[in-house]
Amino acid sequence: MNLAVKFKRVVQKLTFKDEILLYDEKKLESEAKKELEAIMSANTKVTDCNINYIADMHMETAARENVIKRLCRLGEYSPEKCLIVMNPYGYVPLSAVAIFKTEKPLRSKMWVDAPGDTKIVGECPPAVNHRIPIIGLFPASSNYVTIELYDKEHLVKRMKFVLETKELPEDMRGMVKILTDNGEPASPFYYVSGVDSWFPYVFDRNGKIRYYITKPCKNYGVFPMSGGMLLHSDRYILKPSYGVPHSLAVHKMDAFGRIRQTLYVRNGLHHDAVEMAGSGNYLVATSSLENYCED
Repeated sequence: MNLAVKFKRVVQKLTFKDEILLYDEKKLESEAKKELEAIMSANTKVTDCNINYIADMHMETAARENVIKRLCRLGEYSPEKCLIVMNPYGYVPLSAVAIFKTEKPLRSKMWVDAPGDTKIVGECPPAVNHRIPIIGLFPASSNYVTIELYDKEHLVKRMKFVLETKELPEDMRGMVKILTDNGEPASPFYYVSGVDSWFPYVFDRNGKIRYYITKPCKNYGVFPMSGGMLLHSDRYILKPSYGVPHSLAVHKMDAFGRIRQTLYVRNGLHHDAVEMAGSGNYLVATSSLENYCED
């Protein structure tokens, strides 16, 4: 199967002149569907019941990861002609990944042009096979992206290109409004999750939404952890209680929406979870569901 040829050619103008190969999102979805069918077939026992098996988010993102790995392995992409996969795992629209190879291990630095301290800069260790994460894109915009490649401290290549993004979902438009501004915000970014926020999101000091997850969670929200990881309480795998059902499945998700691990909480997560420093364990608020109900 030759996935490396399924792309749309995009030639940039002005100073943002590097050529990029934009992988077709519908093609990615189609290839991921085939991978998903294979994963489900390998993990499903044949029975005489008529219950339909439904793939969960863990399987969906694993299928997309298999497609992306194959693209990395089969493609001959370079810094002068790199492959771009928008929204690689299907749940974080304002994200992308750049795929290419170099002849020797090079360190990389990436950013999306943004005013002042709202520019998000990321760095990756030296590699030959590069998968550069791109995050912090602006919705409905032409985003100017820069990737720099370094041999130790020496800059050897600067890549520049433009990524076009779609509008926010209708429910998110106008979500953030700046009513007053004293010019001294406490932080350049703010994270909103839970209660009335259907999609967890991040907005910058200028009121621009720069990140959101399209997977709805329980009203408790999505909890940030170390290393850019998130704990996402599943909205549909629940345990009944005297009041609101609690999430039995909690997904350990990276910032791009890929599920790395799914945790089982016996009596369900109820309102809060924190990471225990340095131990790799989590402190999860839950309930015995005996003799009382939640407030």
